[in-house]
Amino acid sequence: MHLARLLETAASRKTVFVGQDGETFDRSETVGASEVNACLRRTWYAKHGQTPDKPDQRWGYFARGHAVEEWVVSLLTDALEPGEELLYAGADQTTLRDGRISATPDGLLVTPDAEIAIEIKSLDPRSNLDQIKDSHVWQVHTQMGLFHSQTDHRPTRAHLIYVNASDYQDMRVHVIDFDPGMYDAAKRRAESVYTTANALHMDAEGVWTDDCRYCPFAVSCGQAVADAMPTSSEDDVDDETKDEIHLLVEARYGIDSEIKELTAEKKRVEEQIKTALRDADLRALKDDYCSVTYSLIDGRKTLDMDLVEEAGIDLSPYFKTGKPSERLTIRVHGAD
Repeated sequence: MHLARLLETAASRKTVFVGQDGETFDRSETVGASEVNACLRRTWYAKHGQTPDKPDQRWGYFARGHAVEEWVVSLLTDALEPGEELLYAGADQTTLRDGRISATPDGLLVTPDAEIAIEIKSLDPRSNLDQIKDSHVWQVHTQMGLFHSQTDHRPTRAHLIYVNASDYQDMRVHVIDFDPGMYDAAKRRAESVYTTANALHMDAEGVWTDDCRYCPFAVSCGQAVADAMPTSSEDDVDDETKDEIHLLVEARYGIDSEIKELTAEKKRVEEQIKTALRDADLRALKDDYCSVTYSLIDGRKTLDMDLVEEAGIDLSPYFKTGKPSERLTIRVHGAD
């Protein structure tokens, strides 16, 4: 059996999700709990049929997740005490839907005293299992909200189980209390994806979360922005638009001032750390609290274009032009 055939077979496998009616669930009709905290513009493209810039072949992470989930579910089942039940897990896993939002919980642990939503995650061994990811917090709140709105169960907390993908014995259980407000916010986000007609009217949250570099629609999104560049002159600005922009510029300028102050303070503290290391003749400090290294970095090699021109070498055929990008220039008149 050739490796290519094995990989092709694995990539062709599709997970089938079943709704409360027992029918196959169409995930394109809702924003899933695992998607609800993602960039809204990315989610808009995904739910409105936009073709990804590149085919998504990263099925390996999903396969790993399914394997870990199955293993943990079997542990939970075997560890049940008298009077406890594990529902909505394994073969009984069910996708819950409320309007435009949905979730497929990994289980619901029912005890004599409580109902607890279960979510299982396999993490890269380089990850910090003690640090909860924001997307997972949104996911479990969405799941608990859906249990409340779509079933007779009322979980008030969730157990978010992190498993080191390279060492199953390395596990963490994070307890998260239900916040109905987060579920309501998740519902609003999901609904907006389907009620907004234009992707550019959705917040490009990947810009400030740094998720654009992983987004399968980054090129398409960038081209849409380039195509929508304004063409009218500043003389055409109405007072309402001008007032809105003034308020945003004021907010941005205040943030910029805070950043400058904090950046200066950060550099000051870093210089104190360097001084302490030099005084102790110490290149590195590694202990249970932190890891600090101090070293010289070789200078970056650059091409001296003046010397190239003096040598009569024409490099212009070897240059290439990248995709256009946005540039926003702001100046507050009279400000330092």
